[in-house]
Amino acid sequence: MENISENFSEITSERCYFTPQIPKWGIQEVTVNGPQEGNPFTDHWICGCFRGKSETVEAEGFYDGEGRYLVRFMPSFEGEYQFEIRADFLEEVKKGSFQVLPAEAGNHGPVRVANTWHFAYEMERHTIRWEPPAMCGSFRTTPGLRKR
Repeated sequence: MENISENFSEITSERCYFTPQIPKWGIQEVTVNGPQEGNPFTDHWICGCFRGKSETVEAEGFYDGEGRYLVRFMPSFEGEYQFEIRADFLEEVKKGSFQVLPAEAGNHGPVRVANTWHFAYEMERHTIRWEPPAMCGSFRTTPGLRKR
């Protein structure tokens, strides 16, 4: 990540990259450069707190290799979010903000359990129903079926 594209923002001298605008239910990935010595998978920790008008989410990060540590977050609401990134190797808390835009076409949100035997997208426009045939399970999408 030596070259910063126009799609990323950078905070302070210790590199911290993130996307300034993402769609609802997209993935915000904050990248911080850190130590590679020893075993960075177990020797260090990183975490983030993401705050929007309607939600606050804390997320653990992980070491991605080549000195990159990541914290990922999926926003559930549109609007402005602020975040703070902390790690045992950072001298100061990294702070930033980004804008969440409307969901992209075809993105109905995460799938959740609905009515014990069904799965439903967050937007509830489609439900994925499990129907057990004689030998194996199958999944199909049923437009318009809603949670009860």
